[in-house]
Amino acid sequence: IDRFGDVPQQHHPSMIFPEARSVIALAKRITRGCLRGTEEGTNLTIYPTYGMNWVPHRFLASATVAVASFLEDSGYEAVPLPDLPPQTPPMGVAVRPDLPAPNVMVDFIDAAVRCGLGEIGMMGELMTPEFGHRQRLTLILTDAELEASDLCSRQVCTQCGKCASACPLGAVDVKNAHEVTTCGKTATVAKIDV
Repeated sequence: IDRFGDVPQQHHPSMIFPEARSVIALAKRITRGCLRGTEEGTNLTIYPTYGMNWVPHRFLASATVAVASFLEDSGYEAVPLPDLPPQTPPMGVAVRPDLPAPNVMVDFIDAAVRCGLGEIGMMGELMTPEFGHRQRLTLILTDAELEASDLCSRQVCTQCGKCASACPLGAVDVKNAHEVTTCGKTATVAKIDV
């Protein structure tokens, strides 16, 4: 949790679980083959079904519950978090003046970098040495004091710009990129027209 010192209150894990001592990032890869039908235009349902539904909501959810249950069976408390957009606006009124408004959303990509899984790539997505941008994430906040993993020291995104040239809608603007720094690691991130 020490690596989250510069995170704003509205995205800080301790605003969800004040006793948290560790943040665990879990990732489950999306197999390369499930993108093939989309890329070739032959089957547009494999990626949405597998990559956007089964991986996060079945396989990764099961693993997250298993790890959280293990932690609680070992005498700790564990708060499993689904990957919700950090842009979700606050809703309601803060219950105390020193707290943010409800809907604290941890930025999962930022958290995964802080947990050592990878780096932020040109598209603003998590890039890991093993699977590039092909994974889904969950987090577990726990009061167990765990040893922190090393930050990813390998450069994963080469900033080649192929993602921009491959985008059929031209939504990736590398000319108006900005820098994002997480735990001392700076990444250049393109402006994305969502």
